[in-house]
Amino acid sequence: MRLGEKRFFAFLTTAVFLSVLLLFGCAKTTGTKEEAKKEEPKPSPVILKMANQNPEGSLHGQSYSYFAQQVEKESNGQIKVQVYHSGSLVQDPDVIDAIMNGTVDIAHFQNAYISTTIPETLPFEIPGACSYNMDKFDKFATITTPILQKIFSKYGVVYIGAIPPSTLVFVGNKEVHKPADLKGTIVRTASKWSGEAVKLWGGTPMTIPIADVPTSLERKVIDLVNTSWAATQAFKLYEVSKYLAITDQMEIYAGVIFSQKTWDKLTKEQQEAIKRAFPKLTEFHKQKTIESYQKLLADAKAKGVKAYELTPDENKEFAKVSKTLLEQIKGNVKEGGQELMKAFEELNK
Repeated sequence: MRLGEKRFFAFLTTAVFLSVLLLFGCAKTTGTKEEAKKEEPKPSPVILKMANQNPEGSLHGQSYSYFAQQVEKESNGQIKVQVYHSGSLVQDPDVIDAIMNGTVDIAHFQNAYISTTIPETLPFEIPGACSYNMDKFDKFATITTPILQKIFSKYGVVYIGAIPPSTLVFVGNKEVHKPADLKGTIVRTASKWSGEAVKLWGGTPMTIPIADVPTSLERKVIDLVNTSWAATQAFKLYEVSKYLAITDQMEIYAGVIFSQKTWDKLTKEQQEAIKRAFPKLTEFHKQKTIESYQKLLADAKAKGVKAYELTPDENKEFAKVSKTLLEQIKGNVKEGGQELMKAFEELNK
């Protein structure tokens, strides 16, 4: 082989070798970048603490556990809701302050415990003021939600929505069909205005924390409890009662609220995920309400309790006090509350 050919062959061999090295290096670099992307850790999920005053196995407890699952699903795992049942995070009277201060992120609230702080919601505490049954829930939510969002926003609270309510009952050791049946009885109530209703019906109101009610009934400190049938089931009040009279009056209103401080820290996408999860909660709660009501009747019967629904005429007799009480609170209700009272007129048609 000639000298020129040898040099050309050596040059060609070197060029091929360098090309292979270059290609191998690029492939290795590209692979490393792809691997780095795969190995890049996901951001930690946002952990939200939710206060629920009802037992975990109760109607509301099951619904809020389901809500937590749906929030995580809708947010693709970006948000996890830790639900603290049975008042283990905060008790009913402390919920609104905790939400306003931002020490609790999200909570179930009952109106009886927030109206002293947010008096615009006072009309909800008048028994019979708002006609209600499950078929009316969507209309109820549509009419009241915009009003309540404006009211709560003034207090640093984000109103998410209403939980489908159950209805009020008289549960205890006396059979009740008409207001006169309350004469001479001591009746546990949840708020000032439900207590005022009891007075007009002829009874004597007494405010006792719901957790202490079973013992109070058993020891005959009280004769009756005016509460929701959902609470009657959750706290097994039928186990220490002889009678359960079920009315068509909406229970004291309850719903879900967020701390504005927490809400503002969430991204728009995270906020939308929570909004998408909430209707799923209400639909789940509706279905569970039907099941829970039938279970309550079965459990009460098994304990020898006489459970019955008041007739339409009997319900009307109890509802008569609502107009009187609405007139009494007019002077104590701010602008938003006046809007609610007008909304009640629409709902009562």
